[in-house]
Amino acid sequence: MFDSALFHDVIQPWLIKIALALAIAVAGYYISRWTVPWLERVLRRTRVDIMLIGFIVSIARTIFLLFIAVAALSQLGLDTTSLVALIGAAGIAVGLALKESLGNFAAGVMILIFRPFKIGD
Repeated sequence: MFDSALFHDVIQPWLIKIALALAIAVAGYYISRWTVPWLERVLRRTRVDIMLIGFIVSIARTIFLLFIAVAALSQLGLDTTSLVALIGAAGIAVGLALKESLGNFAAGVMILIFRPFKIGD
């Protein structure tokens, strides 16, 4: 019923890969729970607007968790090259589709960062 050769040849390597992938995911999650609030504290010390800080922090959290997911999938032995290429192509497609809106958004961010105006102008 239970073949030890099957366990040693097939199941054991997969269990090790799954354990390492879970370790990467858990460690990455806890590192993100430490680094994202740190980034928020650093940004609060600057002159950056509070709305922009929230946006930057949420984008940083998403990108960090995406990197962790790719690293965990790579540890499982999956080829993540096509996944990364797909994410990049989707980003380019969205960027080209929203070119005008992203330009206006970037202009708004620049206004929030550099504040070329004062209260009462």
